[in-house]
Amino acid sequence: MINSLKKIINKFFPIRRILLTLPSRIIFGNTISFPNNIKPYFHKLNFIKRPIYKALYNSRNSEIKDLGFKKIKYNLNNNLIKSISAKFEQYISDDSICKFGTDKKSRHLYDPLKYIPEIKDLEILYKNEAKNFYSGEYKVHSSIAWRIYSDASYNKENKKYLYSNYWHFDDLPKDLLKVFILLSDNVNKNSGATRVIDVPTSKKLARTFKFVDNALPSITTPRVDKYVYRNDKINYFEGNKGDVYICNTPRCLHAATIPEEGKIRDLIQVELYPV
Repeated sequence: MINSLKKIINKFFPIRRILLTLPSRIIFGNTISFPNNIKPYFHKLNFIKRPIYKALYNSRNSEIKDLGFKKIKYNLNNNLIKSISAKFEQYISDDSICKFGTDKKSRHLYDPLKYIPEIKDLEILYKNEAKNFYSGEYKVHSSIAWRIYSDASYNKENKKYLYSNYWHFDDLPKDLLKVFILLSDNVNKNSGATRVIDVPTSKKLARTFKFVDNALPSITTPRVDKYVYRNDKINYFEGNKGDVYICNTPRCLHAATIPEEGKIRDLIQVELYPV
């Protein structure tokens, strides 16, 4: 009886979510919750210090505002990124501080700033872009570092669900920025590069229901893939150690990529919010 009830709930959950996110889909062009779309505008501190609409709509030539993401090439001392990468390699195999994800295909180092404080020295790479986007100061909300592994389904049409590899919007406050710092060389679409769709295209896909819901991959994935491949709208976060991508993930459809057999991808993620 309980299992039957769970099946019914799971079956109708996506439909319920689609109905609940209709206002967000129509007004904002995404499928995050309506509160997360409007929360940045009414957050008390932001309202007093600096209306958030300046960060979203009046930034100075903000590529992140317009497209939703930006790549920044690593241009600091090579010894810095080598040291960070070496420490990550040391810690990622330590079972006392790192854990496998539920999929057993990803391994996580939580609070990497505690174990690799040199990560803070990378902030200079993205600080100005973040300040420009927010028209002011920001704070680090959280950080995590992880490694993803290959899976036998990497070259199949119906890939196994692993580490968020289905198209989705992050259901978080709309002004969230995620900073992705590569800790692997030669990251590309075959070795685990994150896929991102720009904001204008993401809005179109949401409003026209080409993107339905990430809980319905059999419907959503082929519809989105057909459009973005045909129109060359997929952007891969490719590069080498130290390269940075800043992404406004609540406004951009994005997804992980499963690496080819024998390949891994290491990465640091830092979440930013305005002050």
